[in-house]
Amino acid sequence: MLRAVCKILVSIFLIVCVAHQAAAQKTFYIEKAYLDSFDFGRYKSYVVSKNNELNFIGRKVPLEMRFTPDTAQIAAAEHAIKTQYYKARVQQLDSQWMQMERFRDAYDWEVAVKQREESRPKMLAAFKKQQQKELEKYDRYYYGYVNEDGEPIVLIQFDPHKIKYFTIAGERHISNLPTLVYNTKTQKLSLSGWE
Repeated sequence: MLRAVCKILVSIFLIVCVAHQAAAQKTFYIEKAYLDSFDFGRYKSYVVSKNNELNFIGRKVPLEMRFTPDTAQIAAAEHAIKTQYYKARVQQLDSQWMQMERFRDAYDWEVAVKQREESRPKMLAAFKKQQQKELEKYDRYYYGYVNEDGEPIVLIQFDPHKIKYFTIAGERHISNLPTLVYNTKTQKLSLSGWE
């Protein structure tokens, strides 16, 4: 009888452990065989093998253009996240605005300017808060690839510890940090697609 109870308890424990481990990655899937991890206490960093497919910005990066980031590249990218995140978000916001200015005839320009003036301070405050307080609430996944200029790039995806949702126009979305890229040659962090 005692053996049976012990077997049941061990089985339940193993099921809970496997379920907890499977639940760790919430917003996308990577086969565990392609991951190596580092525990930084409040979050984990996962190094994704070059053998894992890499698709982003509407294109697939071929295997010969991928690499597995090493610990020095991960450390540099981690430092950049902590020190350049706010600047990268502001740069993307300003670049987006410059694109809008080029096509100002396609917008109700007075409304666009008013919305920018109202929302920009709130967005800047949110970016600063993210850099100071919220980055530790996300695990990181690091991929490596070489860009068109032959520069090694570390692509960084974030996965929240706890999923939060927001609604826009009646559609529910997961709140997450944007995908970032760290150019190891220029040592610059930027939002993916806004380099």
